[in-house]
This record gives sequence, C-alpha cells and structure tokens, in this order.
Amino acid sequence: DGDGAPVSALTATGAVEHTIERPRVASSARQLVEENDVILLALPANGHFDAMERIAPHLRPCQTVIISSHSSLGALHLRRLLSDR
Repeated sequence: DGDGAPVSALTATGAVEHTIERPRVASSARQLVEENDVILLALPANGHFDAMERIAPHLRPCQTVIISSHSSLGALHLRRLLSDR
C-alpha cells in the first residue's frame, strides 16, 4: 500500500506452517477484526487480556483467533468474553 517501511514476508513453522507475503499491522482492534478472517495475537502474555477485551466486541462467529502463548490462560478469558455477549 506504500505506507511505512517495507515489510518482509512472515513465515511460521511448527504445528502451523504458513507464509504471509505482506503482513500488516492494524491501527485499531476494530480494523484488525473487520479486515481479517484470522486474528494472530503475538504479544507478551501480560498484554493478552487487554487485547482480547478490545477485539471481543468486534469478532464474528467462526472467526479464528490464534494466541501465540497460552501462559496467560488467554483462551479461557476470550471464551468468557465471547460467551457473555
């Protein structure tokens, strides 16, 4: 899109293997959720709860959320947020 510095491809290996040729960073939780079918939360565990609080109101049914670390028990928190809606 020409904005910002050039971004190189992002490759994941292991249980999930995939290459994203042009990764993007969203400017808001709403933009992140509205523009993507799969959400990757890749941040320190102490940031999971805040990020989930921000994305939960915008998530659609069947949208996939990948959490980079389960040390924060973030999946349980996200489940509670979504079941409360």
